Amino acid sequence: MSESISSTLLTSALFLLMFSLLASFLIVTNNVTNEYEKVRFSDIANYIARNLVDITTLSYESSYNDMSLGIVLQIPTEVNNKGYSISIIMENGMYEVLVVSDTNSFVYGKAPLWATTGTQIQLSGTVTVSSLGTVYCRSKIYSGTRKLVVWANKQNGVIFAGIGTLNP
Repeated sequence: MSESISSTLLTSALFLLMFSLLASFLIVTNNVTNEYEKVRFSDIANYIARNLVDITTLSYESSYNDMSLGIVLQIPTEVNNKGYSISIIMENGMYEVLVVSDTNSFVYGKAPLWATTGTQIQLSGTVTVSSLGTVYCRSKIYSGTRKLVVWANKQNGVIFAGIGTLNP
């Protein structure tokens, strides 16, 4: 085998090896980043779900037939310099808080709320919460939205709850 062919083959093999190493590094880095974001999205979903379940439980346990409760939540505007959306979904007969990356729908976090019997989720319209004012109910809220609210409203013993904002 001539020296130039041997040199060309070795150089090509070296480039292939470098490309393989670079591709492997990028794949591993992307997987680690996605896992980090999934953990953060799950933390946000759990925070929202925990507060929503807490105020719903307070409404349920209260002896009052008519009452309203709401909490303004503080959530990050970005996770790893990326936006996300928050919604309440029903999956397998359970309501869940779903937090999904705006750039990759496969990167998300979920937290369970409760079975569909009993408390009803209100996804649109407005509700008046005595301590906060008018809450605009939303089916989906995007990160960066100011004054995210979880609320529960008990009317004649029936509880409605959801997520919303104080600003339209």
